[in-house]
Amino acid sequence: MFVKNKCMNKNDIIKEVLNEILPIVKQRIFKDGLAADMSKIGKSKRTRQYVDLVNTGALRNDLQVLEINGKFGIGVTQELSKEKAIDNEKRFKKKIFSLTKDEKRLVKILLQKKIKAYYQKLFQ
Repeated sequence: MFVKNKCMNKNDIIKEVLNEILPIVKQRIFKDGLAADMSKIGKSKRTRQYVDLVNTGALRNDLQVLEINGKFGIGVTQELSKEKAIDNEKRFKKKIFSLTKDEKRLVKILLQKKIKAYYQKLFQ
């Protein structure tokens, strides 16, 4: 069976899935204050309270779905924000901006669902 003009674009599907989980990642980091291992990011030396990485909102806003050399991921779009992200991971000695195990699992589930839905629609 040959179907015209219904080619699946894997890049579009990957971007769509990553854009679906981006709000979840942002909430974990910037609202819940959790690192990739689901522990609290850390305490401020000055106030001894857990840190809030939303200072100006620039880092949160710069966290986006990116394509680099044909590969997709979630990262920061501006150099200053990239430096802030790296500095925070060094300061608190933990991965903050990586996906959690559950977020990775969600990516896999969403990809599988979208691919399945594509093929079901294709062969209806």
